[in-house]
Amino acid sequence: NPVIKTFDKKTKDFYDEYFGNNEKIDFGIFEPTYPLYAYRLEQIESSFDYKFPVVLLYNSFQLPFKADYMNKAKEQGKVVEYGLYTTDMIDGKEQDITLEIIEGKYDEYLNHLAQSFNEYDYPVLFRLNNEMNGEWVWYSSHNVGKDTDLFIECWRYIYDKFKENGVDNLIFVWNPNEKSFPNFAYNHYLNYFPGNEYVDVIGLTAYNTGNYYKGEIWRSFSEAYDHFYYDYVNHFNYPMMITEFSCASAGGNKSQWFTDMFNKITNYDKIKLAVLWNGQDYDTSKTEGTVSRNYRLDLEQEVINAVKTGLLNFK
Repeated sequence: NPVIKTFDKKTKDFYDEYFGNNEKIDFGIFEPTYPLYAYRLEQIESSFDYKFPVVLLYNSFQLPFKADYMNKAKEQGKVVEYGLYTTDMIDGKEQDITLEIIEGKYDEYLNHLAQSFNEYDYPVLFRLNNEMNGEWVWYSSHNVGKDTDLFIECWRYIYDKFKENGVDNLIFVWNPNEKSFPNFAYNHYLNYFPGNEYVDVIGLTAYNTGNYYKGEIWRSFSEAYDHFYYDYVNHFNYPMMITEFSCASAGGNKSQWFTDMFNKITNYDKIKLAVLWNGQDYDTSKTEGTVSRNYRLDLEQEVINAVKTGLLNFK
């Protein structure tokens, strides 16, 4: 069960509106050009006739708090889903810094980040180290000592550092991947849970990746979410959000997938917010620019129509 927090008024109002009292589902979006080219999101919102209240941005410890980006979102009334990875560039390579954070070596960065959030004075969905049970992220226990206690200690260290600095506008989102890779007992997603006090919202992530790569299959929305959503419900009495999701183009009818998704998503009554991902993955084994998974929502008219029609019921 979540512990009741003392958020500032704006954050409490946002939390109550979107997670506490929300009987419908709201949708956010990741648009890779936002907010540098904010007009692109405005075009998308116009195409869909829908204003997205939440936008997703990615950050790591090699990046400062991007005040200009955050303020642009704030000016437009967008709440940022602030994804933060505990990685830094060291000797020209991206590396995990879990142990260094616990040892206090990044306190200056964390204190400055806390000050920046205080000055920002607007709600933030703070998504720390998402998909931590996936071997593709540096901070997974698979890569850090095979020990999820280190992940938990790092999470709590960052949480407590913000608390010491009086930060009261962060909604902490804990977000495993739908499946654990590798599927070993030590890497089970529940081993990463930092405790009731340290989490405000449970995040879910599953994509229909299509079938571009060997071993991947086309999945309906229900096939992607049933298997772990109902497991989560058995463990957590928390509001939930889909932190990012979409449907690739290869392997099926993308517009029909979105039509089906909008019809089925209301069956998951704990999910209060779902963030669409308007981007592309690339095949690094092929020539530069070869798209492997096209998750874009704004390229094919049939997909645009399906998303626009689906969003009508959630306005």
